[in-house]
Amino acid sequence: MPRIGGITQAGRGGTDCPRCPRIHLRTGETAADSRILMASLLAEGLNLGLTRMAEACSIASLGQLAWTSDWHIRDETYATALKCLVDQQEREPFAATFGRSDVSSSDGQFFQAAGFGRDAGRLNAHYGLRSGFKVYTHLSGRYGPYFTKLIAATASEALHVLDALVYQQDDVTIRRRRHTDGGGDSDHVFALCALLGFQFAPRIPDLRRRRIYSFAKPTSRIGRFFEIQTQ
Repeated sequence: MPRIGGITQAGRGGTDCPRCPRIHLRTGETAADSRILMASLLAEGLNLGLTRMAEACSIASLGQLAWTSDWHIRDETYATALKCLVDQQEREPFAATFGRSDVSSSDGQFFQAAGFGRDAGRLNAHYGLRSGFKVYTHLSGRYGPYFTKLIAATASEALHVLDALVYQQDDVTIRRRRHTDGGGDSDHVFALCALLGFQFAPRIPDLRRRRIYSFAKPTSRIGRFFEIQTQ
C-alpha cells in the first residue's frame, strides 16, 4: 500500500500549480521541504495535531512543523490549492461525463457546535435550538467543490452567491449559470448577475406571490413563465 504522503505528493505534481499552498506569508517564497509541508497538512486534515504528528514521523520536529504551519498554511493558500485541483479536473476529458463545465451551484450546510447557543448570532431556529455555523459551498457542474466559506448560522446565503463567481473563477472555464436553492434567491442577486454577465437560476420559493421583472422586452419565453406563475 502506498503511503498517504506519497499520494499527496503525486497529486500535487499532477497539477499545474506547484506553488500552492506553499507560498510564504511574508516573503512569498515556497516551502523549503515539501515533505514537512505535507506532514503539516496531514496533521490538520486528520485532526491529529502537530505534536502527535511530530511523534509519529521522523522527517521533522514539532518546531519545524509549527513554523511551516504558521507561515505557509492558511485560508487563502487552501483556497488556491483547491482551485488548482478543480482546474486540473476540468482539463481531464473524462470530466465531461459528469456534466457541463459552464454551470455551477451553491448551497449552505449547517453544522452543530458545542455550547448552549446563548449568542443569538449562532442560533438559527430553522435548524433547532443548538448553536452552530454554516459552510457555504460552491460546486461546479462536474462536482468539483471549488470554493467554500464559513458563514454565520443566521446569515443570508444570498449575500455569498457571487463570491466564487467573481473572485474564484478557474483558469479553464467561466461558469456563466448559477443554480441555488431558495436560500440564495434575492432580487439583488438577480440584478447583479445581469450586470456581471451571469445567468441566475434559483429555485424560487412562493413563486405565485413574487413580483417578477424583466431586463428585456417581453418574449414568448417570458410569457410562458408568467403562465406558469399564475397556475
